[in-house]
Amino acid sequence: MEGATRVRTELRREIQRLEHDVNHWYVAANYTQEEIAGMRRKASYLQANIDWATGVVA
Repeated sequence: MEGATRVRTELRREIQRLEHDVNHWYVAANYTQEEIAGMRRKASYLQANIDWATGVVA
């Protein structure tokens, strides 16, 4: 069980890292720096998250 739990944990971390990388490049390809900064300001003000696929602060 310990081995399986360790492998699942490592895979989960790797998936999270890959999702982060994919999201970074998707955003970089689809939004200008000004748009990204505006969405981050709005999300910070609203204490919300950004749906990068749609550009909507939710």
